[in-house]
Amino acid sequence: TRELATGHGCNPFYIEVRHQGHLSISLENNDVPYPVNWLRNIAVRRVSTSYQLVSDMDFMPSIGLLSAVQNVGNELRSEPKLALVIPAFQRKGGNCKTFDQCKEKLEPLDETIPRTLEGLVNCLDANRCIPFQSDNSPTSHSTTEVGKWLYQTNLRQIKCFHSTRYEPYLIVSSSLSPPYDERFFWLW
Repeated sequence: TRELATGHGCNPFYIEVRHQGHLSISLENNDVPYPVNWLRNIAVRRVSTSYQLVSDMDFMPSIGLLSAVQNVGNELRSEPKLALVIPAFQRKGGNCKTFDQCKEKLEPLDETIPRTLEGLVNCLDANRCIPFQSDNSPTSHSTTEVGKWLYQTNLRQIKCFHSTRYEPYLIVSSSLSPPYDERFFWLW
């Protein structure tokens, strides 16, 4: 389906949703306000599972995330309003500006991206990995308390946020997830 997106406070652009579920956006002008939350709501409406991962598009979930979530499935089902925070990490020294630069720094992925919790701990200990944004916005994800998360064996409740900038990656119930505020735009 291809439709012209208008009426959202921005210049017209085309959005294409292919049958595989991919979203393609064509912007002709880099100064066009980017309707990020409108697009998020389109994606959320296409979710066909009872739970969804809420993350940025450049977030790469760990290979074991699905099985980890399935292991706490009973707790999620018994508490429908429960949101499961997914800790985020990044490689140090990224600063790549193009896809090719990033690809060059990260490949082969088996050597640069930890595949296990032990690999992540080793990467953190060797100072090659850091909690997400801890180098440029230390409080943004501090509420996750990575130091506690690395060694916990049970779910832990987050009682308060340490920062107003906290935007955790989450597993949430699809039926209880509120829509995103479509008045919010990014300048691309």
